[in-house]
Amino acid sequence: AKLSLNHNDLFRSVAARLASRAEGDFKVQCLSTMAWAFATVKRRNLAVFNSLAEELVKNAHEMKPQEISNTLWAFAKTSCAHAALFEALGDVAASTCDAGLFKPQEISNTAWAFATAGIHHPGVFCRLE
Repeated sequence: AKLSLNHNDLFRSVAARLASRAEGDFKVQCLSTMAWAFATVKRRNLAVFNSLAEELVKNAHEMKPQEISNTLWAFAKTSCAHAALFEALGDVAASTCDAGLFKPQEISNTAWAFATAGIHHPGVFCRLE
């Protein structure tokens, strides 16, 4: 993704593999990275993003600040404002912000994602003030 190369076959293959995975086949870090990769190369695949969202919602509590930030950024960047995902990750982000674990860039990306997606999460924004 960082090389800005357009690898249609690669992303079709990745989408197919993600579609055929069983829950738990990939760690949340891998799922977050997949969302980031698709968004970085501007690939809006609703089936992939919905599938990622469903699994990440169930495992939101396992996610670290960078994974939360990158995932929310990816979903906002591709206009996939999955409400349940934003709510679940927002809940974790709000509690994690209290612990001071978010770095400034992660806070910025998270706030940007909520604003871009048009989703308000009072817990997140109260912690960011």
